[in-house]
Amino acid sequence: MRKGFTLIELLVVIAIIGILSTVVLASLNQARNKAADANVKENLAGIRSQAAIIYDNTGSYNNLCVNPNVQNAINAAKQAAGITSATSLSNSSPSTGSVAVCHENVIEWAIEIPLRGLADSVHCIDYTGQSTTLTGSTNFLDPNDYVCG
Repeated sequence: MRKGFTLIELLVVIAIIGILSTVVLASLNQARNKAADANVKENLAGIRSQAAIIYDNTGSYNNLCVNPNVQNAINAAKQAAGITSATSLSNSSPSTGSVAVCHENVIEWAIEIPLRGLADSVHCIDYTGQSTTLTGSTNFLDPNDYVCG
């Protein structure tokens, strides 16, 4: 009668544990990315009320992108998305997947921030109340019309 396990039995058990841990870690990373994307969307949703306050006080959306409260919300969303680069304030360049973009003029605004869990996707909010996830490198239909679409 033998005592203990054979080398083959131990290797099979270690292989099974390795496979199970790989599956669990892959699921955990996916859950982290979804949580980060939800955080991005939550931070962007708060910008809508800030934009309304700015418009009520000044009669325009000019300087929305540089407003400290809006910048704080954008920075929190960028941190959740894992973006470290500066926010682009360009009126013509769409988000490329690694840069947050804030567009503004007197009567319109839109903000895009890349998402972590969806490759080549951004979350966009605009002055019409639209909040949507867009895929692709060019996300605005017209650079002069600040509507997510």
